[in-house]
Amino acid sequence: QRSCEITTAQPGKESSASSSARRVSTSRSLVGSSSSKRLPPLRSDGDGEQTRDMVYVGDIVDSNIIASLNKAKISGDIFNIGTGKSYSNNDILDLLRERFEIKIINAPERVGDVRHTRAEISKSREILGFTSKVDLREGLDKTIAWWSTNEE
Repeated sequence: QRSCEITTAQPGKESSASSSARRVSTSRSLVGSSSSKRLPPLRSDGDGEQTRDMVYVGDIVDSNIIASLNKAKISGDIFNIGTGKSYSNNDILDLLRERFEIKIINAPERVGDVRHTRAEISKSREILGFTSKVDLREGLDKTIAWWSTNEE
């Protein structure tokens, strides 16, 4: 079974299936088969309008490469890596609905959950020259393609 977690880290909180950003678990056969495009049920907390800045893993890799090539200039500094755009959980579910049959399990809003987050990326752009290249839709497509061609 393959698992991909679309989530944001929250200090002191463990990522889980109940995190407001969706955990998408799927098997290679579900994604790789044209006859079956069904995912296990996904949980949606509250009204689904909480937002997160979703960045593709390849962009994170690129930012780390850029940083490693500029060690003398940035040593010990901290940079936010993201897109600078927020997507609601409902936006993410809509993108998944375009690609798969999904069932949503509605749950109450999580107590203490941050309603909206978005990375402040101006420092990364100005000092590192980094801007994310892959938007949410393309990143999701690349991730699904990876699932369908890679084995555990």
